Amino acid sequence: MKTSPGADCASQNNCRDSWMTVALIVITSLFLWSSLGLGRVSAWIPQVILSSTLVFLFLQLAKEFAGRKKAVLSMAASEESGETSMLPALAWIGAMLLAVWLSGVTIGATLFCLGYLRWHAGERWPICLVFGLSLGLGVQLFFGTFMQITLYQGIVLSILM
Repeated sequence: MKTSPGADCASQNNCRDSWMTVALIVITSLFLWSSLGLGRVSAWIPQVILSSTLVFLFLQLAKEFAGRKKAVLSMAASEESGETSMLPALAWIGAMLLAVWLSGVTIGATLFCLGYLRWHAGERWPICLVFGLSLGLGVQLFFGTFMQITLYQGIVLSILM
Protein backbone atom coordinates (compact mmCIF):
# COMPACT_ATOMS: atom_id res chain seq x y z
CA MET A 1 0.00 0.00 0.00
CA LYS A 2 1.50 3.30 -1.10
CA THR A 3 0.89 6.45 0.94
CA SER A 4 1.29 10.06 -0.01
CA PRO A 5 4.56 11.76 1.02
CA GLY A 6 2.75 14.06 3.46
CA ALA A 7 0.93 11.25 5.26
CA ASP A 8 3.90 10.25 7.45
CA CYS A 9 4.46 13.86 8.50
CA ALA A 10 0.74 14.32 9.12
CA SER A 11 0.57 11.29 11.39
CA GLN A 12 3.63 12.52 13.29
CA ASN A 13 1.98 15.91 13.76
CA ASN A 14 -1.19 14.22 14.98
CA CYS A 15 0.83 12.11 17.44
CA ARG A 16 2.62 15.24 18.63
CA ASP A 17 -0.75 16.93 19.17
CA SER A 18 -1.95 13.92 21.16
CA TRP A 19 1.15 13.99 23.33
CA MET A 20 0.63 17.70 23.89
CA THR A 21 -2.94 17.04 24.99
CA VAL A 22 -1.76 14.30 27.36
CA ALA A 23 0.88 16.67 28.79
CA LEU A 24 -1.79 19.35 29.33
CA ILE A 25 -4.01 16.78 31.06
CA VAL A 26 -1.17 15.88 33.43
CA ILE A 27 -0.33 19.53 34.17
CA THR A 28 -3.98 20.47 34.69
CA SER A 29 -4.47 17.45 36.96
CA LEU A 30 -1.47 18.51 39.04
CA PHE A 31 -2.86 22.03 39.38
CA LEU A 32 -6.26 20.63 40.32
CA TRP A 33 -4.66 18.35 42.91
CA SER A 34 -2.70 21.27 44.38
CA SER A 35 -5.86 23.39 44.58
CA LEU A 36 -7.40 20.79 46.91
CA GLY A 37 -5.16 22.16 49.67
CA LEU A 38 -6.62 25.66 49.38
CA GLY A 39 -9.35 26.94 51.65
CA ARG A 40 -12.96 26.21 50.81
CA VAL A 41 -13.72 29.65 49.38
CA SER A 42 -10.40 30.26 47.62
CA ALA A 43 -10.40 26.79 45.98
CA TRP A 44 -13.79 27.23 44.32
CA ILE A 45 -12.77 29.16 41.19
CA PRO A 46 -9.58 27.18 40.41
CA GLN A 47 -11.42 23.89 40.87
CA VAL A 48 -14.29 24.90 38.60
CA ILE A 49 -11.97 26.20 35.88
CA LEU A 50 -9.50 23.31 36.10
CA SER A 51 -12.24 20.66 36.21
CA SER A 52 -13.93 22.06 33.12
CA THR A 53 -10.54 22.33 31.41
CA LEU A 54 -9.90 18.66 32.17
CA VAL A 55 -13.25 17.69 30.66
CA PHE A 56 -12.45 19.59 27.47
CA LEU A 57 -8.94 18.11 27.31
CA PHE A 58 -10.30 14.57 27.60
CA LEU A 59 -12.85 15.36 24.88
CA GLN A 60 -10.03 16.72 22.72
CA LEU A 61 -7.96 13.59 23.30
CA ALA A 62 -10.90 11.36 22.38
CA LYS A 63 -11.49 13.44 19.26
CA GLU A 64 -7.82 13.13 18.29
CA PHE A 65 -7.84 9.35 18.69
CA ALA A 66 -11.16 8.92 16.91
CA GLY A 67 -10.27 11.26 14.05
CA ARG A 68 -6.65 10.23 13.59
CA LYS A 69 -7.16 8.75 10.13
CA LYS A 70 -9.31 11.69 8.99
CA ALA A 71 -6.69 14.13 10.32
CA VAL A 72 -3.92 12.35 8.45
CA LEU A 73 -5.81 12.62 5.18
CA SER A 74 -6.78 16.27 5.65
CA MET A 75 -3.26 17.28 6.70
CA ALA A 76 -1.77 15.48 3.72
CA ALA A 77 -4.20 17.31 1.43
CA SER A 78 -3.33 20.68 2.96
CA GLU A 79 0.41 19.97 2.58
CA GLU A 80 -0.06 19.06 -1.07
CA SER A 81 -1.91 22.32 -1.70
CA GLY A 82 0.93 24.29 -0.07
CA GLU A 83 -1.37 25.71 2.60
CA THR A 84 0.35 26.93 5.77
CA SER A 85 -1.50 27.93 8.93
CA MET A 86 1.31 28.83 11.32
CA LEU A 87 2.05 32.36 10.11
CA PRO A 88 -1.52 33.73 10.34
CA ALA A 89 -1.91 32.18 13.79
CA LEU A 90 1.30 33.79 15.01
CA ALA A 91 0.26 37.12 13.49
CA TRP A 92 -3.09 37.03 15.33
CA ILE A 93 -1.37 36.13 18.61
CA GLY A 94 0.98 39.08 18.08
CA ALA A 95 -1.99 41.33 17.30
CA MET A 96 -3.67 40.27 20.54
CA LEU A 97 -0.55 40.98 22.58
CA LEU A 98 -0.07 44.34 20.87
CA ALA A 99 -3.71 45.35 21.40
CA VAL A 100 -3.56 44.45 25.10
CA TRP A 101 -0.19 46.16 25.56
CA LEU A 102 -1.35 49.38 23.93
CA SER A 103 -4.96 49.65 25.07
CA GLY A 104 -5.27 47.40 28.13
CA VAL A 105 -6.92 44.07 28.78
CA THR A 106 -10.57 45.04 28.40
CA ILE A 107 -10.26 47.26 25.33
CA GLY A 108 -7.51 45.11 23.79
CA ALA A 109 -9.54 41.91 24.08
CA THR A 110 -12.54 43.69 22.60
CA LEU A 111 -10.54 45.06 19.66
CA PHE A 112 -8.86 41.71 19.08
CA CYS A 113 -12.19 39.88 19.07
CA LEU A 114 -13.66 42.42 16.63
CA GLY A 115 -10.69 42.18 14.29
CA TYR A 116 -10.35 38.42 14.43
CA LEU A 117 -14.03 37.76 13.81
CA ARG A 118 -14.29 40.35 11.03
CA TRP A 119 -11.09 39.83 9.06
CA HIS A 120 -10.01 36.28 9.85
CA ALA A 121 -13.34 34.51 10.33
CA GLY A 122 -15.19 36.70 7.81
CA GLU A 123 -18.19 37.35 10.08
CA ARG A 124 -20.59 40.26 9.53
CA TRP A 125 -20.18 43.44 11.58
CA PRO A 126 -23.27 42.94 13.80
CA ILE A 127 -22.00 39.55 14.97
CA CYS A 128 -18.50 40.95 15.50
CA LEU A 129 -19.84 43.86 17.53
CA VAL A 130 -22.06 41.67 19.71
CA PHE A 131 -19.29 39.18 20.51
CA GLY A 132 -16.57 41.81 20.87
CA LEU A 133 -18.56 44.07 23.16
CA SER A 134 -19.87 41.09 25.14
CA LEU A 135 -16.32 39.88 25.67
CA GLY A 136 -15.14 43.31 26.84
CA LEU A 137 -18.13 43.75 29.12
CA GLY A 138 -17.77 40.21 30.48
CA VAL A 139 -14.06 40.65 31.21
CA GLN A 140 -14.66 43.97 32.96
CA LEU A 141 -17.65 42.73 34.97
CA PHE A 142 -16.09 39.44 36.02
CA PHE A 143 -12.53 40.50 36.75
CA GLY A 144 -13.00 44.20 37.48
CA THR A 145 -16.28 44.20 39.37
CA PHE A 146 -16.91 40.69 40.70
CA MET A 147 -13.30 39.66 41.44
CA GLN A 148 -12.19 43.28 42.12
CA ILE A 149 -8.93 42.82 40.23
CA THR A 150 -7.27 45.89 38.72
CA LEU A 151 -6.73 45.02 35.08
CA TYR A 152 -3.81 46.33 33.05
CA GLN A 153 -4.85 49.69 31.55
CA GLY A 154 -2.40 49.81 28.64
CA ILE A 155 0.15 52.36 27.57
CA VAL A 156 -2.29 54.68 25.79
CA LEU A 157 -4.62 55.04 28.81
CA SER A 158 -1.62 55.42 31.15
CA ILE A 159 -0.34 58.33 29.07
CA LEU A 160 -3.76 59.98 28.82
CA MET A 161 -4.53 59.72 32.53
